[in-house]
Amino acid sequence: MSGHSVVVLAALLSLTCAGQALEVAIKYSAPVLEFSLPIFDRGVGAVAFHYIIKHVEYAARGVQTRDGWTFATRDVSLDGADSVVAYAVVYDINGNKRMTTQRSALSIE
Repeated sequence: MSGHSVVVLAALLSLTCAGQALEVAIKYSAPVLEFSLPIFDRGVGAVAFHYIIKHVEYAARGVQTRDGWTFATRDVSLDGADSVVAYAVVYDINGNKRMTTQRSALSIE
């Protein structure tokens, strides 16, 4: 493991251990479902968002923005009986998995 990877891992672990566990924010404004993860470390090379709707799991690669990492889709149709559960997998710049966030949930009302 390179020194840079250790620094990234240490930064991610310190965020989690400091009681500020990273969590995926879920927003639904019909017809757009959006996921975001506020992580800004330069050592993060990719974020994969995993989300579950109606017992079916989907996965998508996030895009780095000024707000962290995000993914948005219009390929969903949600109603008042639905809920969305999501988590993210964070990878370093070498493609190594560094952490998985806790699960977040959004109930559609």
